[in-house]
Parts: sequence; C-alpha cells; structure tokens
Amino acid sequence: MRQFFGWRFWAAVLVLVVVALAIVVLTGDDSASEDQVERSSQNRRLDLASFVYAAERNRFRMTDGYSRGYLNLILDGERTVRIQPGTPGVVRCQRLDEVGGCGVVADLLGDAVVWFAIVPLGPRLTLELPPIVDLEDGYAILSNGWELRYAPVLDRRCDEQTESFQQFLREFGPRSTTIVDPGENRVTAVAC
Repeated sequence: MRQFFGWRFWAAVLVLVVVALAIVVLTGDDSASEDQVERSSQNRRLDLASFVYAAERNRFRMTDGYSRGYLNLILDGERTVRIQPGTPGVVRCQRLDEVGGCGVVADLLGDAVVWFAIVPLGPRLTLELPPIVDLEDGYAILSNGWELRYAPVLDRRCDEQTESFQQFLREFGPRSTTIVDPGENRVTAVAC
C-alpha cells in the first residue's frame, strides 16, 4: 500500500496521461477529408504498377479516402492483390468492372497493400501518370510525389528531340506525361 502513494507511482501515471493527451492532440479527428488523403499520398514509393484484369468486390467502397469492404484485384492468372478494409487510397477510374478498364499502383509491405490508387489505362494498356520532376536512386519522382522504378533507357516521345533526359525535363517536364508499362512494372517512356 505504501507504493501506491509513492512519488514514483504518481510520476508514472502522470507520464502516461501526458502521452495519451499528446496522441489525442496530434492525431486529432479520425475522419479524413479527401485533401488529407491526397496529402498522405505524397511521397509514396510504389512497388506495384499493373493492369487490372478483373475486380471482385465484397461491399467495397471508398469513404473519406479509406476503403470499406474488400476488393480483390486480379492482375493475371497468378497474381491477385487484396485491399483490406481501412486501407488508404484513391479511385480515379470508374471502369473497374471492365477488362482493361483500369490499372493499379500500390505501396506494398510484403504482399499487404499499404496505400493504393486505381487509375485509368492509357493506350496499349499503359498507365499514364503525372510528369517526372527528377530521377533519384533508380526511381522516377513524379510531380505528385509518387516514386516508381524506371527503365535504364526512357523512350522520349516528342516531336522535338532532346540530347539528354535532363534537357527533356527542362524543356517539357511540367507538360509531359509519364508512361508506365505494367508488364515491366516501371516507367518506360515520357511523352510531350
């Protein structure tokens, strides 16, 4: 009983209360707006960029930037990505039920999806993403903060030729489109 009234006990209780208050103040409200989710999508190192062959939904929907229900994205005969309830992400493609209607980019931790974006497919079943702003350590950094691996040689699809990729970025960068080949799971080209 003497330890209950000791100063160490009360100091420990005070530390726990301060930590709990700090967590509540720093995390704030549980509901996230679309802007908050967009900001959280910044600086994402994406491990997966793929064509979606089919989608199986089990009460799947997006609410405040988080998934509700389950979504299985069938990428090919051997790979399926499962999006669990509560996974942050964005859905920018409304053709998910069509074969070849959408693609997916995702930040993975092993096989688990940490963050995802479902995007429309471009010509020849490619993903067309925002422009590249820089190349760093084997990753192309896009204007929205996404980072994807890139091919050793990037095809520059422009009417005007540039001597280097850095010249391409200076002249066409903000107006360009990044093209990802889902078969290679990396950036393979840029277009003006």
